[in-house]
Amino acid sequence: LKVLPNVLSWFVGLLYTLLCGTLVFLPGDDSRVGDHEAAQKVNDCHARPLEQDVTLTLRGGGPPDSKVQDDSPRLLPAPGWSEDPIESLTFETDHDLQKFVEQVKLLLQRELCDRRYNTMGNLLHFYRSYCGQAKPESLERFYCRYKPQVFEDGLSCVGLALHLSEELVRTFPGAAPFLVSCEEMVQDVDSYCRADPPDNSSIKEHVLVGLSVFVRNRNRKGIVVLDPGYHVALPVVVMEDGLPPHTGRFVQSNTSKSTKEYCYTSVPETAGRYMCWNVTEARAGNVKTWNNILYVGSDFKSALSYSEMRNLVYDFRTLVARDKRGPTAGVYCKLAEVNRNPIFTLFYVEQGNRRELKVPFCIFSSNFLAPEPDADVEAAIEECAAQVGMDVGEMIGILSGMAELYDNVDFVTELLDLNHRVDPSDA
Repeated sequence: LKVLPNVLSWFVGLLYTLLCGTLVFLPGDDSRVGDHEAAQKVNDCHARPLEQDVTLTLRGGGPPDSKVQDDSPRLLPAPGWSEDPIESLTFETDHDLQKFVEQVKLLLQRELCDRRYNTMGNLLHFYRSYCGQAKPESLERFYCRYKPQVFEDGLSCVGLALHLSEELVRTFPGAAPFLVSCEEMVQDVDSYCRADPPDNSSIKEHVLVGLSVFVRNRNRKGIVVLDPGYHVALPVVVMEDGLPPHTGRFVQSNTSKSTKEYCYTSVPETAGRYMCWNVTEARAGNVKTWNNILYVGSDFKSALSYSEMRNLVYDFRTLVARDKRGPTAGVYCKLAEVNRNPIFTLFYVEQGNRRELKVPFCIFSSNFLAPEPDADVEAAIEECAAQVGMDVGEMIGILSGMAELYDNVDFVTELLDLNHRVDPSDA
């Protein structure tokens, strides 16, 4: 009797395989199932550093004459930063700064709980706008003239950072939050940080929020970094002298699958204008580390026109609800699946254990040959939707919208081509 649920699960999976060409596995309770990579890397990072079959192409900047010349027209405008100096929030003592950081932590955690990370939503807005053109044109041409917006049902790291900045200004009079641009997986940190600000070859795929702080009685300077896009539930304090309340290394996530640690430090000899965000991840007995570089020298002015536009063509899409500890439930999918057999992976908590369910896109297709989902799948969708904080109809609308998008073969093919052209390392 104990094996009967698993036998039925595999039978249902086999049925869907015959109908859709994709295996669906309905897992039973499994304490080994932890947070999926997509739930931890909600900037839709294209690389998965600890998978053995993935080869990383790390970016490293370098002197201008060493860069690979690309004669193809630039798809995105050059990123830009404000010329105005960053304003600092002044505190009399370290204790005053620490009290402020605790207040910011409460605000940050409230934002994580109240706003979902959703890069399915912003892509669907983009797709519907493309399909609604009065005069059809190529996706490349449409993409180049598209004006991105912040959609409440499609918040990437950009939208989350903009919302958080507004809340900081509203809650703390005198605070001057600024947007921080981030280059992920930089190989040669010294070369990358030679330019000030970063040169036009950079791929600013992530956006955070910064607050410059100054402690008057000890003449100390620092920056508080807030990252709602990566679910970081604490303000990261980076003091120039590395002394308390400097955060230092901390555990960002610790699951049965992996442990991930973050450490933020100022990059030496950059006058505090660059920051290194070191990531160390242990998974399946392997430990790997890489560096992301933050430019904190001035306010990033191209969050929408550059970073959001870069996000729109990623082949990995995610919807994630969070609490004070991190991701709680959601769904993710990859548009570049082999043999065009994409699946949605729903994840949620059931009886205290993390559950995952893989469902083929074809279940949500408008194609008349699409099979009807069975009761187990329907129940899982309802539970996932409830934990994400959506009506089941809203969740199904998103999944159906993504399935419809994927059925447009020409659109997906062009989208994947744009993804590679915007960032050739994202192969």
